[in-house]
Amino acid sequence: MTDTHTLLQQAHSALDKAHKAVRDGRTVLLAALATSDDPRAKAISAALASKVSKAWDLDSAQSAVSGGSGNSPAVGGSGVDGEVAALRRLTALTVPDPADVADRAARLRSAGARADATAGTPAADARRVAGLLRAGLSHHQEHGDSTCPLCGVGTLDETWRAAAAVEADRFGILAKEADNADLQLRGALAAAHALVERRPDILGTDPASGLTAAEVVDSVAEGAAGAQAAWDAWDGLRAVVDPAVLADELVVRHTALVTAVDALRSNARSRLDGLETAWSPLARQAQDWLDTARRARSRQPHLAALKEAGDFLKRLLERLRDERLAPFAAQQQAIWGELRQESNVDLGPVRLRGTATRRRLVLDVTVDGAGGTAFGVMSQGELHALGLALFLPRATVPESPFRFVVIDDPVQAMDPAKVDGLARVLLCTAETRQVVVFTHDDRLADAVRRFSPSAFPTYHLDVIRAEQSVVDIRPSLDPASRWLNEAEALTLTDGLPDDIKAALVPAFCRSAVDAVFLDIHRCRRLAAGDRHHDVEAAITAARRTGSKAALAIFNDTAQEKKVASYITNKWGASAGGFYRTIKERGHEPWAGDLSDLMRQSTDLVGKLGELR
Repeated sequence: MTDTHTLLQQAHSALDKAHKAVRDGRTVLLAALATSDDPRAKAISAALASKVSKAWDLDSAQSAVSGGSGNSPAVGGSGVDGEVAALRRLTALTVPDPADVADRAARLRSAGARADATAGTPAADARRVAGLLRAGLSHHQEHGDSTCPLCGVGTLDETWRAAAAVEADRFGILAKEADNADLQLRGALAAAHALVERRPDILGTDPASGLTAAEVVDSVAEGAAGAQAAWDAWDGLRAVVDPAVLADELVVRHTALVTAVDALRSNARSRLDGLETAWSPLARQAQDWLDTARRARSRQPHLAALKEAGDFLKRLLERLRDERLAPFAAQQQAIWGELRQESNVDLGPVRLRGTATRRRLVLDVTVDGAGGTAFGVMSQGELHALGLALFLPRATVPESPFRFVVIDDPVQAMDPAKVDGLARVLLCTAETRQVVVFTHDDRLADAVRRFSPSAFPTYHLDVIRAEQSVVDIRPSLDPASRWLNEAEALTLTDGLPDDIKAALVPAFCRSAVDAVFLDIHRCRRLAAGDRHHDVEAAITAARRTGSKAALAIFNDTAQEKKVASYITNKWGASAGGFYRTIKERGHEPWAGDLSDLMRQSTDLVGKLGELR
């Protein structure tokens, strides 16, 4: 159906272009006619004056071109165009090539001389005797033995027949030369007569007008009469059979014919050139345009039919495409519902529109109930979310042979709420597909860690390109584990001064504790349905370790003093004491054993993780 729609469009476009070409041609024709004072030009201009193509009077314009107007000479018949046609035929007159004429005259002379040379020779006599003998043999075969019918004395018997057959063959061989000469002469005569053409109609009576060339074209009457006489003389050579006479007259009469026809063609060309500068070019231009206009007008009714058929198929194709997209609508809405997170943009039907190279996706959206188009009202992050909502249903259809989905950096420009929605969508997709995601943004990994069930494994890997493009792949850790990992790396680094280790390691351990407190608060608040904006605002306001701990445990920074007691009561005095130490001294150089600091930090982070 798409191919059919394309053919309908092409056919409509071709007819429409032809109609536009006619309109443009009319403008050019009217401009050319305006330069002429000929009444016929004015009549044509009046017939085509309307700007509406349906109002053009093509019949009146044709009448002006073909029949004339006012006192101007008629166009056609014996008028201007009749004269032009006659002149063109006169300029197209051709005569036999002089070299061909000379060659055939030479052949005539040669053949005639050879025929004359064999006349009265033994070869000629032998041909006559051979003829008599063959006649006698034929008579004997028909009547049997009998008296010779010629002399009445001899007897035509079997003895005579045998001797006569031998003599007939001998005389036949002797007569061959005379036969060849005669055959050559007949061929030369036929070739010479073939050159002699009858006088063309244009030099006699013109079948189109019933007039002679002299009557049609007064300006070349004298030249036409001379050409007529020369051609009549040339045509008279058909009756000449004497080889010598015909050979001489071929050359003489051909020379006269060439001279007369050349003169006539020259006069006709001069007269034709004069006419071409006047009305004839305009008449031809008008006639050409009229022919094109009539063809375009005859096809005009097809335009409406083609337009109607094309519009019908277009609507049908749009409906079919919408039906093909319909199975994905529910999935798209569900995915968009997860990804939109705090967005006031509602997604309507997704439709495909356009044809050929102009196909496009039409997305109807509403913002706070008001209609709009997607690209005009959606943020960059919302557009990325919308792209995923359109992609995932198509990529995970049951018919697809691919059981995996690879997505590159989908978190661009997404706010935290949409990142959480994306994590939920990807985890849902991962129930039936392997999902591989590449991203530079840690927020997606953190969200996946928060939402992934314990029985549902997710794998987090860091892909690191080192010097010389050496790629290293290692497990990706949560923020708290990453701080502890970095702290341990510092303690094990040989050559690093102890005072620097003592200053950095406690800071890293404190950052790990801070990270786990913030992660606890974020998980709890978001699970309770709080807005991302409010959660992140509270996290930003909590600047100290104590306030972050109070936020995580009591959801209230004012309860900072109760944190140590809570930890002591839950995990013992050792855990409570270490919390106080890391809170108060985490920003100072560590005087004790760094390995012990690392051990206690890891233990506290592990215990706090139970609060998520």
